Amino acid sequence: MLQATLDLMWQSSYGTLTIDAICERAGVKKGCYYFFKSKSEHVTEAILDG
Repeated sequence: MLQATLDLMWQSSYGTLTIDAICERAGVKKGCYYFFKSKSEHVTEAILDG
């Protein structure tokens, strides 16, 4: 999911990034996203981990 987030951000922008798009790109169900409190927390984790 983290790599999918980075890929999508490079293709468009943070503002257009959606949870649905991240999950679809990563091939996971939307429920997996709820490990993060917010989109910004998820993106921060992706940047720091990537």
